[in-house]
Amino acid sequence: MERLLVGRFHSLGDVVLATGIVGRLAISGTQVEVATRSAFVPIFEGLPVTRIWTPEDLGESGDFDRVIDLQSNGTSRRLLARGGRIGRVDSRSFARRWTVYWGRRAPRPSILHCVQRYAAAAACPQELIPALRPRMVVTEQDATEGQTLPLAWARTGSRCVGLAPGASRAMKRWPEDRFRSLAGALAAKGYATIRFEEPRDGTCRETHGAVQATLRPLKALLGRCAALVTNDSGMMHLAVALGVPVVAIFGSTVLDFGFGPLGDRDRVVERDLACRPCAPHGARFCWQGHAGCLRGVTVEDVLAAVLERTGAEVPR
Repeated sequence: MERLLVGRFHSLGDVVLATGIVGRLAISGTQVEVATRSAFVPIFEGLPVTRIWTPEDLGESGDFDRVIDLQSNGTSRRLLARGGRIGRVDSRSFARRWTVYWGRRAPRPSILHCVQRYAAAAACPQELIPALRPRMVVTEQDATEGQTLPLAWARTGSRCVGLAPGASRAMKRWPEDRFRSLAGALAAKGYATIRFEEPRDGTCRETHGAVQATLRPLKALLGRCAALVTNDSGMMHLAVALGVPVVAIFGSTVLDFGFGPLGDRDRVVERDLACRPCAPHGARFCWQGHAGCLRGVTVEDVLAAVLERTGAEVPR
């Protein structure tokens, strides 16, 4: 049996997206092992992988028949230098920059979705997206740790919509006052809401309306939500992998970059402006000063999308 190592070390969303090709390779009879940072090990727990390696113990892994480097940078090349044929992912960073500077004008380079580029690196170039969707399992340990946050556990057990206001750059974050107004509008429709915030020191905390949770309890709590409203962030892909319907707000980034949500019930809310996209990874500020890509997305737009995804009545 072929022994194959798949490596992806950061960031959250990119690591979650790697679960799709890992699952696809495993069902083909390949012995799949994964290399990732210790913080991301829970992403792969419960999946059909033989072993999960961290950078600290890769030196004991021995040789592999194939190595798939989904990070494709100097650090990953050093960590994954275990011998055998190495396949590397095409980041399409030049194509994203082309889209930023020239928009949709010809000859615009095509950018496949990230999961398809992962598949090409693993020598499965013709694989269709449904077979490559990210998938995660809420393990017994995840659920146990989730219940150590009793306020959040009880809240997500009701008709609860998760809110994920974070993102890596300012022009990927829908305004905070819009998230607060959305929570009020959802409450008027009979929904509880819970904010998912990143723990700053690795410690879990909770209040009646928000939770800071590390990855294991986060999986359990998010998996109990009826939907997630999120920016273009790792939380978006985490929800997709858990089967939670996503309403994603895209500001300075666009679906053309190849990182959109892949669930059957997901919806992207965005404004088609001539200045979008303005940076290949999302902008830190609006160079035109109006932030119209984010401020143009209204609470009513997002509320309607959430109600459609949860099967509730859509306001007229």
